Amino acid sequence: YQRRVHGDMDMFGMPVNRKKPSTIINMKDIKRVVLGQFTETFTQFGRCSSKSEWLSMDDQAMPNQTPMVTSQNVSKYFYRSLSFEFKKDKTLDLITETDTDFEAWVISLQYLLQSRQSDGEAAVNVEWGEGLDLTGYPGLEDIDKEEKKLCSRSHITPMQLINAKQEALNRLRGAGGVTIYDIRALSDMDLARARDTFEFLVHRNLIPGKL
Repeated sequence: YQRRVHGDMDMFGMPVNRKKPSTIINMKDIKRVVLGQFTETFTQFGRCSSKSEWLSMDDQAMPNQTPMVTSQNVSKYFYRSLSFEFKKDKTLDLITETDTDFEAWVISLQYLLQSRQSDGEAAVNVEWGEGLDLTGYPGLEDIDKEEKKLCSRSHITPMQLINAKQEALNRLRGAGGVTIYDIRALSDMDLARARDTFEFLVHRNLIPGKL
């Protein structure tokens, strides 16, 4: 498995910026993909100084496109950040340009890395470096223990889950079925979180579907 991570390419498939050539990543060398800003690189560059600070990043509006990243503004793009952890204890740390780009990275990596199990290799996790601390979030008292675990693990706020579940049930009653893409369209979740929510609702037999 080899995939190329690169910047802008010219008409000949070469990097526009020759001083920063493309990087070849062998997928077999990846130990884990960490979502958020948790590696030493992010910490040293200027990640949030306290846990409470970075846990509130989802409440801050981000521009449609990520501008020049500095140590002063890097924490603002917590939810566009991810890191490759390699077996030789090195990391490759990225901040995507848009929310859509981040969503595409996560979904693609989950497919590519977790599908390695079919080839007899261990699956590589694509996961948040730490769970979301739900303390103080509206709606927390209205979700049960298992729902809290889902919210923390997938960085979904209680109200996002409550609203998505209600919209999914309304869709089921009206259309007779619900898909991951319905949940994506009916909520403010990205596709990765919508998939986690869909699988959770199917597991609980609230909606039909296959896991």
